[in-house]
Amino acid sequence: MATEKGDRSQSEYDTLVSQKKTVKNNYDAAINKRTELQNKINRLNAVKSEVTSLKTSFKALKSIDSSTKKTKRKWKGRNYTRYSNNMGNLIDENNNYYDHIDYILDNINNQLLQFTLELNSNNSLINKLWAQFKKLGTKVENYWN
Repeated sequence: MATEKGDRSQSEYDTLVSQKKTVKNNYDAAINKRTELQNKINRLNAVKSEVTSLKTSFKALKSIDSSTKKTKRKWKGRNYTRYSNNMGNLIDENNNYYDHIDYILDNINNQLLQFTLELNSNNSLINKLWAQFKKLGTKVENYWN
């Protein structure tokens, strides 16, 4: 400290202790926030895995429907027309469903990015708070020395 040891007061010391306690509380809150963000990321990664698996499975089914429609072109008449129209509708619905799965995955990826950026920012704050806490701790410890 810039002042002489004889000029030091209990009130200055109490202020340092109070600042240290405030920084420690902020540090603990940031640690809790980090845990919360990590849990959200983990849960979202699990959802992403499930949706990706669903997308892969559905893509295979979608492909089967398209190839089935193509193999029945030899059919003729009213039943073929009805079948062809229904298969066309099914293929359109499959494409819409597949597009919705893509949309969901895009949103999951965007949210994962947001959480990851927030986590990185929070980790930076944790490091700054820890350094401040240690600095204040040293000041408190050295105050009466």
